[in-house]
Amino acid sequence: HSRIDPSGVPLAKPRVALSAASPRADYRAVGFPLQSLTRNAVLVFCSLALSSQRISAQEIDLRTYDYSMVDSAAIALQVPSNTSSTELAALITRGLDKDHERFRAIFIWVAHNIEYKWGSYGSDPDKILKRKKAVCEGYASLLTSLCNAAGIECRTINGFAKSFADLHAELDLSKPNHAWNAVKLQGKWYVTDVTWAAGGYDLKNRKFFREYNEVYFLP
Repeated sequence: HSRIDPSGVPLAKPRVALSAASPRADYRAVGFPLQSLTRNAVLVFCSLALSSQRISAQEIDLRTYDYSMVDSAAIALQVPSNTSSTELAALITRGLDKDHERFRAIFIWVAHNIEYKWGSYGSDPDKILKRKKAVCEGYASLLTSLCNAAGIECRTINGFAKSFADLHAELDLSKPNHAWNAVKLQGKWYVTDVTWAAGGYDLKNRKFFREYNEVYFLP
């Protein structure tokens, strides 16, 4: 209902607009002269504003967050070939206390150190680390193993995918042809594909080319 100030002029209801896409809250008060409010109403409004600021500050856009320092450290990290997945997870995430930064470091390391190699290499994380070669199943399995070792909830998903070459072809649904991951960050689930982020595969020459693609980090 409309509010009436002491002069008899109707006042619009207060509106607070919050932008979920930005870490800042955008407040707009329309027709809201504070002098016409009671002390309790002012206190309630101020409490709401402060509470909203705290909530908004925690909502980080993980797709636009600056990971440059995390990326540099992960790319520069060199580890012995006999390092286990548990040991590697500790090395990659050392000094990082935010779950999304730990995940980013793991994602970047895998994308820059594992080569897509046509063939069957299984999904054992420690064997993949020794060979530094895998197909999508191995990439996804290694990412899951490293994340879980670092205390990040991550799952491997087997499903179906198409390349641009077979975009209009009918899929063979007899068995999955691709694997990727789901990861839980800041209480929300995201899909992520470290295989496609790592680069591409030249089918004609059967050769992998490394070309990191940010699109597949949290598409």
